[in-house]
Amino acid sequence: MKKKQNKISSQKEFKSWPKKEGLIMEEKYIFEKYLNDKNYKILEAGCGGGRIIYELKKMGYINLSGFDVVKNLINAAEKKQESEKIINFSLQNAVNLNYPNNNFDFLIYLQQIICFIENKKDRQSAIQEAYRILKPGGMACFSFLNFKGRKYNYPLALIIFFLRLLAGEKNIFSKFKLLPWLKKDNNFNWGFWKKNEDLNYWFNKQEAVFLLRNNGFEIKDVFTQKTIRRKFNNCLLQQGMLYIIAQK
Repeated sequence: MKKKQNKISSQKEFKSWPKKEGLIMEEKYIFEKYLNDKNYKILEAGCGGGRIIYELKKMGYINLSGFDVVKNLINAAEKKQESEKIINFSLQNAVNLNYPNNNFDFLIYLQQIICFIENKKDRQSAIQEAYRILKPGGMACFSFLNFKGRKYNYPLALIIFFLRLLAGEKNIFSKFKLLPWLKKDNNFNWGFWKKNEDLNYWFNKQEAVFLLRNNGFEIKDVFTQKTIRRKFNNCLLQQGMLYIIAQK
């Protein structure tokens, strides 16, 4: 995963990620509904340049931490802090965290961080780590790339499957929903079929729910991006991302 994240930091998109500000509609909905105590000890996984966590700071939350595996992103997030270091940033990998057990009241695993982990065992480890560092009764919000949310996913998966088959790759059935980025630098990625392309794992709803339940979480709510935008009469999506609220 570290090698992949270093590749991401060298891409043009990296230059724009730290500059992004504000919350999207789904994030606002989640925080207004579930993040109801300003004294909560909150951790954001894959915080990037700090877009979400700095918005929480503006909203009055005072016990904030964030980590990312990309050093350049953590450095960019740190630079935004004023002289008083309110947010605790650290360079860490979601698969193996150094936070104590039962340490946080609320975990933010948005921006599809679990889907960036290509290896199945590592995705399992990341969920186990999230459960470990969450306090009993604490809440966690996860977002997943929704395999059924894009009409092109199944045809793309078939194309990639046969390319992997021709290349003689092992365990290709387990990689069926491990798909390359179709856009890079805001342009179509014509090299999506190449062997060393960055890959993201796309989940079915049942699969994401099972992953969380199988590692101790109780599922409190499941919805798609479309569900939220329909509430606010702003639905231009087929399904969008998959969001799951879970409790320890």
